[in-house]
Amino acid sequence: MGAPSVLAKTNAPPSLTVDAETPGVVEAVEEIARILLAAGATLDPGLIVLERSGHVTLASQEDLSGRAFIDLPTATLIPTDHLVWDDTSTDVTVVAGHESLTDLQRELLDLHIALWNATGKRRHFLDHHPRATTEAGSELAAAIGEIRPGFVPSATTATLLRTRTFGLSQNDTTKSSVIMPILELADHHPQGAPYGLSDGGLGAQYRHVDDTAITYVRYGPARDAIDLACHYGFATNDPEFAISAPLSLDLEAFGELDIKRTLNRRAPAQWSADSEELVINYLALDPRVGLFESLYLPVRKYVESRGAGSEMARNLAMRACHTVIQLNKELVLSLGEHAIANGTGGGDILAAAAEHQWQLLDAVETLG
Repeated sequence: MGAPSVLAKTNAPPSLTVDAETPGVVEAVEEIARILLAAGATLDPGLIVLERSGHVTLASQEDLSGRAFIDLPTATLIPTDHLVWDDTSTDVTVVAGHESLTDLQRELLDLHIALWNATGKRRHFLDHHPRATTEAGSELAAAIGEIRPGFVPSATTATLLRTRTFGLSQNDTTKSSVIMPILELADHHPQGAPYGLSDGGLGAQYRHVDDTAITYVRYGPARDAIDLACHYGFATNDPEFAISAPLSLDLEAFGELDIKRTLNRRAPAQWSADSEELVINYLALDPRVGLFESLYLPVRKYVESRGAGSEMARNLAMRACHTVIQLNKELVLSLGEHAIANGTGGGDILAAAAEHQWQLLDAVETLG
């Protein structure tokens, strides 16, 4: 099941502008828009789908920040959990599981596959995504894993789709990965608009954060440059903080400091302590605020509660801050070196992310 041989037509006109240079993009996007409108979706007339050299993004003719540009009924979201893909092809091709979809979802899926193939999404993924270009068991994979546990090299179409889908909660315990028609084309920025799910629809507002016409969404509330490179496959200098690698530090006779790297981050970070260790679920290393409240103060209070005198507690906390920064810089430097040696587009992305991460860590260290 790939692109449909005959596109279904509706009477509703497209409610957005498509500015594209690659053949097939205008037709696919306009038909997606017609189908969405007929299914009860809302598309702002000021919305522009912009495509250049295979990269598709969303824009508007003027700064419309704060105005909703899309609202998708949940019936138009396309579940991917039961779809089986042909991983031998350089195109996106589904081979089974489409019977689990409604007619509407199948139609929208076919059109999105046509759009992805017209713009070479899988070919670009195979050449440039760090997961697709990193060999399992390699030194690069190990260097990534030191900073981002759980990283698994994978060149499957399902891995590509994870960069383009949304986890839709079906109840309190399960989520379904869904393709978001049109909305999945939006570029990321940390200051972009979050997705909003309410009243049976998934939507987002315009958010312009630079001097371009691009409107951005936010892929997650607390992802640093290495997270974005490893999961979404692009390098950016936009993140203003680095998340610490998972580390365990000896606090001498007073226990251990255990820093995790959970991806489910909600500010502020959560600390827990017992007689053996002080545990934090993640540590943001942010040159805008330093490490006083996030690391120095909790460590000092912890060792004081375990019987350390004031001077010893201060010294231990200062050494912990210094050690955490130094270990992170060493790990990021190693990642960058292995990424450059990798010699692929994915390696270039990782090297750029590591360089930005190192600069942030150096700025935190400079604060003292």
